[in-house]
Amino acid sequence: MHPGTNGIVEAFTKQERLLQLAMAKKRLGTTVPIVSDSLDGAIVRALKSAPNAEFVIDKDGKMIHRKFWHDPAALRTFLEERFGKVDKPTRVEDLDMKLVFPKQGAPRGLVKPPKLPGRFSALKTTPELPSDQEAKEGATPFFAKLRAEGTRGGNGKLYLGFYLDPVYQVHWNNPAGGLSFSIEDPEDPDFEPIVGQTPKYEHETDVDPREFVIDFDAERGQKFRVTVRYTICDDNGKFCLPVEQHYSLEMTMDRDAGQRAGEWMLRLVGDPLSYDSNEDGFASRDELPKERAQIILLHYDRNHDDRIDKREAALFYDMIRMKPSEPGARRTPPPPRRGR
Repeated sequence: MHPGTNGIVEAFTKQERLLQLAMAKKRLGTTVPIVSDSLDGAIVRALKSAPNAEFVIDKDGKMIHRKFWHDPAALRTFLEERFGKVDKPTRVEDLDMKLVFPKQGAPRGLVKPPKLPGRFSALKTTPELPSDQEAKEGATPFFAKLRAEGTRGGNGKLYLGFYLDPVYQVHWNNPAGGLSFSIEDPEDPDFEPIVGQTPKYEHETDVDPREFVIDFDAERGQKFRVTVRYTICDDNGKFCLPVEQHYSLEMTMDRDAGQRAGEWMLRLVGDPLSYDSNEDGFASRDELPKERAQIILLHYDRNHDDRIDKREAALFYDMIRMKPSEPGARRTPPPPRRGR
């Protein structure tokens, strides 16, 4: 739902989806079964679901509860009212889950995201995959995956972001020439291709997205072909290879493509440490705005102790690749100091 968060991007194949789920399970340290939706989101569509929805289904298969946004405390209350209390309700600490974020083989955070001029919406992009299943399994993976967005309001801007899929454990080889792309109109031989190239980076490797914002005027529904070329190396030193891949880009809003994390998410949850009124280094639930405390804690509070520390805030900023102090990010104003 928020591609690019923690480096995760939309899978292009069933195998990639399962690899991502396995990686998520390992990172979460959980034994809870995870069910994979189909690539076209059939389950989400059938349930008319939201990114963080909750459902309770009884033993007869009847849905008896649904909520747009998951709230653990409210869910516990519902279950107790409907079925009665239990002697020993499961607590988060009883699950013994340990978040594990493996170290990257190459650094991240070296290439800053561009500031976007206005609001952008996802466009329909389709990777050119082999139609034959056997050929598809033997094809070079889409190590880098395209995210295309167009501006709302028609000011003719196009965002192209190429995100490395972390399941492949690869990094960019910057000395090999970086990433280049071209956009062509297969139906118009007179269309002059639009091309782009990453700048020369001083560092040799990283895993940051390669992002471009370009002038681009096109009609709604018009289709283009995007070609991307880059050199990739795996983190274990087994291979480095040049890659050329292709996409179909349609100038139509993709309502199922979610929304990238970034400035809007920072505006949604703000900088929790600005609410640390007693200056103890933590932002606790009672210090946060009452009407927004739950959503702020859901995004920041990794150990579920109802307070946020500097490390948890740093993990969130790393996840969305933006900090409150950076240009384009809006810092939540601190509340008035209470008297002591």
